Amino acid sequence: MLTETGTVFRLGAGARWSIMIISLGVTATSFLFINGVAFLIPSLEARRGIPLTEAGLLSSMPSWGMVVTLILWGCVVDRVGERTVLMAGSALTAAAAYAAASAHSMVWVGIYLFLGGMAAASCNTAGGRLVAAWFPPRQRGLAMGIRQTAQPLGIALGALVIPELAQRGPCAGLMFLALMCTLAAVASGLGIVDPPREIPQGGDRGGTGQPVSRIVCAVANPRGGGPDDDAADGHRDVHARLADASPSLVGGGRRRFDHPHSDAGSGRANRGRPLV
Repeated sequence: MLTETGTVFRLGAGARWSIMIISLGVTATSFLFINGVAFLIPSLEARRGIPLTEAGLLSSMPSWGMVVTLILWGCVVDRVGERTVLMAGSALTAAAAYAAASAHSMVWVGIYLFLGGMAAASCNTAGGRLVAAWFPPRQRGLAMGIRQTAQPLGIALGALVIPELAQRGPCAGLMFLALMCTLAAVASGLGIVDPPREIPQGGDRGGTGQPVSRIVCAVANPRGGGPDDDAADGHRDVHARLADASPSLVGGGRRRFDHPHSDAGSGRANRGRPLV
């Protein structure tokens, strides 16, 4: 369940693990497509009559496509979110697999497989970030470790199913890839929740990774407690100091603007004194 605490949204443990499992399955289907074409090599040789070298080159086309777009998909994830990227990437991969299964020219099959690899790279980028964003640090390593099993699971599924289907021809194996990627796209749309991109309401984070209000509490409370321990005391201390300092800052700035040399002596006399 999605709950809101201030500006921070949190998921329950069950929802987090459900998202992780869906992300695992979607990423596994992308690796199934990228690595599964290799299991079609015997069928390509027997049914299409192409030599082993050409069949091997054909099976490598999804991997070449993935390498081309990994970084680009990362930029897209930053802009539109993980759910959209997972849905679009899986749907495009399914379309490429279906097109490859329908093509008669090996050149076009290779082009479609290359395009499918470009689309499948999206799952590798978005899936990892999704898990890292939803899980707290104490569980993040375990969740990422489980998520990394997507690659061997996808390859194992391909080794188990595709050779049996390939006995009917390469088209059957490619259609299986298209079906699995279609299911992955549907699962992404139904089960993935984008983590919020938290925007601090109190100002810029200043490159520290913490909201300004939390930084102010930490500065005003040097005793080492967390922001929830003495946050009220810290805020009152900061507000009192700012209230006391405001008249002198405004008045002093106005005098210096009107008479730039009027406070020269007082400035030297007060140098080194605390403001409040």
